[in-house]
Amino acid sequence: MKVSEVDAVIHVLDKEWPEGTTSDLVAKAAIKALDDMRSSSWRPLGPPLQVDSVFKHQLTSKTHYVRWIGVDDGRELAWIASEDSEYGSLVPTSSPFWRWTTPVKPGNGMTRNLKVIDPETGEQKIDEDGNPVTEKKFYPPVHLKMPINDIGMMVGDRISTRNVGNYTVLAVCPGGVLLRFHDGHVWAESNHGIQRYYKDGWL
Repeated sequence: MKVSEVDAVIHVLDKEWPEGTTSDLVAKAAIKALDDMRSSSWRPLGPPLQVDSVFKHQLTSKTHYVRWIGVDDGRELAWIASEDSEYGSLVPTSSPFWRWTTPVKPGNGMTRNLKVIDPETGEQKIDEDGNPVTEKKFYPPVHLKMPINDIGMMVGDRISTRNVGNYTVLAVCPGGVLLRFHDGHVWAESNHGIQRYYKDGWL
């Protein structure tokens, strides 16, 4: 629960209620204050959904990214993933799920000062004036990492399994991929699964 939500409830509880006010009435007022706070904070992603939309959901603190939108078995689905997703989630674009999302503005990344380590001593280098040596390193924003798969899978890659059949990569995130089976159905697979069960190219 956020600090602002806690404060909203405390405000209700600290009010000078008239003598004889029931605990039931106070509880309802606290719940209403909490609902009002949340409804003013959450503004759903507006239609139509778009690939690369960035959002948070009321049920999780993670930032999610729309990596693919398409049709599977007659339903339009969106494949969403967070930075640490392996499989992501397939969510119908018409689902009530989207009512509880709020857009997030993509970040700009950050630059940090890192110690420069002397390979011989394993300790931080010191310059001629006796000052610790540092170097700047830029860390790109997460939304730029999302289209890059950690094991090098790319959209359009073709892979297969000996016993099942052929797949085409529809979308990627750092930890996994979205595949379309040769019969048209889609499913997600983790990088670990790709490396263990699949091989490059179609059968």
